[in-house]
Amino acid sequence: MPYKFLMGTELTKHSGSLTRPKYIGLFAIIALLATQVLIAWSGPTLARASTTSDAALNTTWTRTDQPVAQGLTSRTWVWGPQVNKDTTEPYKESPGGTRQIRYYDKSRMEVNNPNADPANKWYVTNGLLVKEMISGLIQVGDNSFVPYQVSQEAVAGDPVAVNTNAPTYLSLRPFASLNNDNRAENRTGQVVKERLYKAGTYDIDSSYGSYNVTDAFYEPTLGHNIPNVFMQFFSRQGPVVENGKTVTGTVFDWIYAAGLPLTDAFWTKVKVGGVDKDVLVQAFERRVLTYTPSNPDGFQVELGNVGLHYMNWRYPNGTDQGDPSKNGGVTPAPGSEVTPVPGNNGGGNSGGNGGSPTPTQGNSGGNTTPTPTNGGNTTPTPTNGGNTTPTPGPTGTTTPPVTGTTAPTVTGDISISLGGPVDLPIGGTASVGVNIGSLNGYTGPVNLAVNGAIPGVTATLDASTVNLAPNGTASTTLKLSAGTGLNPGTVSLSVNATAGNQSHSAGVNVNLKVPGTFNLSAGAGVSLKVGGVAHSTVNLQALNGFSGNCSLSTHTTGIGLSASVSPNVTLGVNGAASADVTISGTAPLSAGVVAVTATCNGITKTVNLNVAVSAL
Repeated sequence: MPYKFLMGTELTKHSGSLTRPKYIGLFAIIALLATQVLIAWSGPTLARASTTSDAALNTTWTRTDQPVAQGLTSRTWVWGPQVNKDTTEPYKESPGGTRQIRYYDKSRMEVNNPNADPANKWYVTNGLLVKEMISGLIQVGDNSFVPYQVSQEAVAGDPVAVNTNAPTYLSLRPFASLNNDNRAENRTGQVVKERLYKAGTYDIDSSYGSYNVTDAFYEPTLGHNIPNVFMQFFSRQGPVVENGKTVTGTVFDWIYAAGLPLTDAFWTKVKVGGVDKDVLVQAFERRVLTYTPSNPDGFQVELGNVGLHYMNWRYPNGTDQGDPSKNGGVTPAPGSEVTPVPGNNGGGNSGGNGGSPTPTQGNSGGNTTPTPTNGGNTTPTPTNGGNTTPTPGPTGTTTPPVTGTTAPTVTGDISISLGGPVDLPIGGTASVGVNIGSLNGYTGPVNLAVNGAIPGVTATLDASTVNLAPNGTASTTLKLSAGTGLNPGTVSLSVNATAGNQSHSAGVNVNLKVPGTFNLSAGAGVSLKVGGVAHSTVNLQALNGFSGNCSLSTHTTGIGLSASVSPNVTLGVNGAASADVTISGTAPLSAGVVAVTATCNGITKTVNLNVAVSAL
């Protein structure tokens, strides 16, 4: 009978991981029941006939997560307690143009070619979900992508709605090697003290040195460091199910399950169950890994809820944003993916025509996890030249090379930089300079495109193509317009520059701000005698970072009433100023008015002074 996940509705889901410790007792009860009743896992109950691929998907889940479900071990789920969505999605190279998909909390399982060998480890693959959410491109083929928006879900901790200051996938974008850019230096042995902020910036916070997390392995393909806590997790041994038997083995083959690191690791301050916690976060192509020092053993390193994040991102209101027929069609994305090896479907998805990629190294499990020595400082040699996924081995049927649009090779290279950060008033506009340069003699056109999307903000380029002379420069302007009703805060976007096979991007932080303004107020009413003179004061106060030069004028209502005011005042940033108003009257007047108008940086405000003129 299908195994029923009794604990599935009891676990508290949040954005970074599933809370675990308080349910250890529940797992123990289930384990006790398992000693009395034979539990045969046959996968989720489906509304359709079971297929060979269903069995392979079930086996993949069973290997790592059945021991967790049965309470045989205390560790993070690799997939999750239950299937959240069983469906098919568009994929150009799969038979019929669709592939079978299962979404779990932690990831997505894929079967790209149901006719391949189901015994092959790469028959079922992990989706490149993190890469898609950071890039804003949904992959629907080996070289086919549907443009979308970068995910703004909190990358760790509670959902962003209640975890508003937590870094998001968008925050990681400036540091992610989406086009083999943003490479980091080899920092093996150095303590990780970098703290990431939601704005997409970071600083060095020495207080994090007390956790003694050090970079232990430099992955050279995309150029990022992996800290010791994650390398230790990758080599962890524990109960796994193989050939129907529970044995001890390596739990997490990181090349298979996580892919290459897209960023270095950053410390973050996020809410977990409503409580602020220090959490170390690192983005890989397929997974997000977190390390929470305050968690109990077994749950300090966890896999983020990437599957949930991606499913909610791709299916808002149940509509598949990756369906080319519904979301603007398909575009090739030159340079946006690590070059796939033949048959690997976009750098990590098992390929078609009857074959699946298999690891080239000798062990049957295909485990490519390096074993750090000397304190974790030895750099292992990546298999198959550091490709995202292993190349087809001798047991698989060789698949033909990946087809699709290939960018032409060009001589030289290009650079791109953006000005900023930039303040964008809510309801207002701003602009950012975009500078492009020729390197090593490149000459020719450079195509420019805005990456990502900020809800409520329109971002356009004055020019989508510029031309470079050898070692020359060119520039254009990124224009921003913010709608009303937005919340203040800092967001990020980037511009991608492509010239043939060369592609680079640069980011800018955009500070959404309540528009600067000023207040204008007046003193009490004024009384004077006919033929006399009285004085009053108007006060100006700059708000929300406002500053500028102000011009003042007066207008009177009442027979014989006249007034003047100091014509110019200057407001510093959030500063204050005052101006003297001189009033005179030549006839009795019981209810005269002096209106004082101030215009500062195009903003005009008026305040009234009540005036009474009495007879001598």
